[in-house]
This record gives sequence, C-alpha cells and structure tokens, in this order.
Amino acid sequence: MKKVVGAFVLLLLAGCGIGLPWPNLPPPGAAHHDVLLVGDNLMRSTQTVLPGVLTEATIFDEHRDGSGLLTKIDGMDPADFVIAMLDAHPTTDTVLAEWTGICADPCPSTYGSQEFYDAWDAAMQSIVDAVRSRPDPPTLVWVITPPAPPDPAGAPYGFTADVSNALSWRTRAAAAGLDVPLADWWGALMAQDDFLGHYDQFLAFQVWPEAYATPHKVRTDDLVLYTVDGALRTSVWTATKLREVWANA
Repeated sequence: MKKVVGAFVLLLLAGCGIGLPWPNLPPPGAAHHDVLLVGDNLMRSTQTVLPGVLTEATIFDEHRDGSGLLTKIDGMDPADFVIAMLDAHPTTDTVLAEWTGICADPCPSTYGSQEFYDAWDAAMQSIVDAVRSRPDPPTLVWVITPPAPPDPAGAPYGFTADVSNALSWRTRAAAAGLDVPLADWWGALMAQDDFLGHYDQFLAFQVWPEAYATPHKVRTDDLVLYTVDGALRTSVWTATKLREVWANA
C-alpha cells in the first residue's frame, strides 16, 4: 500500500493527472455490425485503434481532418455529407459522429458567439434528422469530445479550448433532448483531479499487466491528437457504449 500511495504522489508531482477507471467493457455480441465514422482529426486518432477493440464490427472511416459543422465538408452541408457517406456504405447500421469545434477560415459566424453556437446546434439537429429519415435508419451515436488543450495548441487546428469545451457540454444537453446516445471521450481522457475534470497530456491509469496505475502519454506532442494509449482509452469507452446500445436495440 505504501508503494501505491508513493507512486500516486510521484505522479502528481510529475504533472500527470489521474485518469478515470476503465469502464466495464461488455463482451462482443454475436451480431456483426458495420460502423460509419464521421468527424475530424480526433476521429482519425481513435480509428487507428478502434477496430482492434470493436472486433465484431467493420469500420468505415470517413472522417475529414479540419472539418466542422458550420462549413462545407467535401463541398456539402454536414448533413448532406453524412448522407452521402451512408450512400457510399449502404450496409452501415451504426453512425459514430464527432466534431470538436473546428470552424474553417473564414468561419461564417463569429467564433464562440451565440450565433455560432446556435448554428452548431442546428447543424447537429440536421444530421440527426437526416440519419433518422433514412429507410431502416442506422443507429446514431454522438461523441462527447474530451477536454481541449491550451489555445496555442488548438490554434493550428482552428479551435479554442473555451469553445471546444463549451460545445462538449452543449452536446450532452442536445443529445438528451434528441434521444441520441453518447460515447464519452471526456471521461476517457480527462484528468480527474477537480470536479469536472480537465485537460492533461499524461494520465495515470492501470493497463494489464501493470500492478497499479502508471503514467501514460495520451496526447501526442502537438497536444491535440492521441497516442496509441489515448486512442485505446477513447476506443474502449466507444466500444462500451456501442455494445450497450446494440444489446438494448
């Protein structure tokens, strides 16, 4: 016990946040699933590991780096883009959607303004409506994006911590009203040393065969994208939610 306590003290002194315990990942079900991924750079990071965790699924990766919900994606409105990707992958039974708050320059609304948030909410609503209007509509699961890095790190990607974090919390409220299940990347990558959790590049958690929690680098040196350990965290949280949703369908 003294060794464990001492290890946590060293982690805190080293600037390593304490990650949440791993969720109880259900075993894969008997059914096969086809999952369409749409989103931005963070979805790119997760999809490098997700197929190895979600072994009962075929993954169609259609993320677009630098995309957001206020500007065109492949020349289309976001909802039309998602429908086009469903047309390209007609066997899709589940859509996993994630956008962290990027607004490509020039942003049509003042970034972080009420107009910006209202337009973002409307775009999310349009995607939900478009997916649900399909014949035999696929299940839509939305991602709660994780705590964002300090603004200098987010600047090259076109988002700020305040806006990204606000959208992450707004997503919770919007999804509740729309009855959309959520995959929680906030919980996967937050450091839990204050009430709501916060951003950290290193998290302490246990990975077999470790005897107790040790530091793991979860974001790459750009402070935004995920390392393999970070992608493993978001993938396990995602697979947990998807398997829960599929089991209850």
